[in-house]
Amino acid sequence: MTEETEKKPAENTSPETSSLRRTRLIAWLFTAIVTLAFIAWLYYPAIYHFTRPEPSATPALPTPTLWPTRTPTVMPTATLRPTTTPTSMAASSAYFVPDLSTIDPVLPGETGSGFILDESNAVTADPGFDNPIWTNSATISTQLGFEILEPFYATLGAASVTWSMDKNLSPGLYEIYVMDTVFSSGGSLSFKVMNNGTDIFPYLGTQVVNYQSLRGTPQQVQDVWHSIGMYNLEQEGIISVSTSWDVRDEYTIVAVDRVLIIPRPAVTYSIMSKLPLGKKITLLDDPNAVIENAGTVIPLEDKPAWNGKAEVIINPDDTLRVTWSMQDPIPIGRYAVWVWIPEVNGDAQAKYRLMVNEDQLTAVEGTDPGPIVHGSRQGGAWMPVGEWEIGPFYSPSARLSLVMETVSGSTTGELAVDAVAFINME
Repeated sequence: MTEETEKKPAENTSPETSSLRRTRLIAWLFTAIVTLAFIAWLYYPAIYHFTRPEPSATPALPTPTLWPTRTPTVMPTATLRPTTTPTSMAASSAYFVPDLSTIDPVLPGETGSGFILDESNAVTADPGFDNPIWTNSATISTQLGFEILEPFYATLGAASVTWSMDKNLSPGLYEIYVMDTVFSSGGSLSFKVMNNGTDIFPYLGTQVVNYQSLRGTPQQVQDVWHSIGMYNLEQEGIISVSTSWDVRDEYTIVAVDRVLIIPRPAVTYSIMSKLPLGKKITLLDDPNAVIENAGTVIPLEDKPAWNGKAEVIINPDDTLRVTWSMQDPIPIGRYAVWVWIPEVNGDAQAKYRLMVNEDQLTAVEGTDPGPIVHGSRQGGAWMPVGEWEIGPFYSPSARLSLVMETVSGSTTGELAVDAVAFINME
């Protein structure tokens, strides 16, 4: 041949080039894995919602009423000093809600006014909600395929948040609640409450919330309000609620939603002061009770009652049953149970029994007073109805229910349904 054949340059296959390709491939795979993991976390509520096993019976969508929590705390050892009833409701506050029966979810029995501190206008977050660690509920809503009416932010990252009132609250007694979202809350959080920058502590309740879950037993089916205690404001001031946490996992995801502040009447303070000081106390009110076979039931609002109101059953039937049930479990141990009986009439009697995770327990020997007459207690009184030992079989915690029933043949007069106190005796 008179011409040389033109040759293409050989492909560079040096060891350095092969090493570079492997490095790029490893980096690409790592990036893909991290991205997939982030997407799985981001849309975990939607994934779980659509892949969890179907229950044997289809539950009605959020029609079950979940009651506010009254979880244990140590009552103060000092003498309680009543303060003035909060007359100034800070109605000029942007957070003021004149009718609490309109909030979602509702708190059973709440018909007065209060304040809702929303994450959109009352929260300072560190880092801010514009930081990539936060996911808003609109993203989760899109994946679930239905609207989440109350927005919130969720994260697995370490952060802190503070809800703050915009106006001073008057001196008086207030109960504070935090929201537990159905899709994006888990684990526990400890809260701090301050008045004008000074720590205040609950006279009743706990500042630690154990959040419910879709995976819980019973399964959470809707948003839930959890009480973080009752606080006595001795002076007017700006109330703030704060919490912080470290890095979480998919079982302990943190959702930041609303805080609710409700003023309580002075009569509640007075009744609370009659409980034994220095004890851990869990309290349930009459909205936590289910009344069966009652006949005639009327509200009681003109006599001292917890949160200003109770229910009165007139000439109760022999088959009457009233059951107060806890929303959240409490630690095992020995508990004395007291009921607040407002001033009612007649000689109708009631007997009481304790249920633990739906098992009936026998009262500690010598502590069961037998049937109790409700009438003729001027001004109302706390009455002990027995003590029960919640043993290791139920460890570490159990849900308690108190059942009140009529005594056959003793149906003349009135029986009251009001507050029940579970007092840890250890």
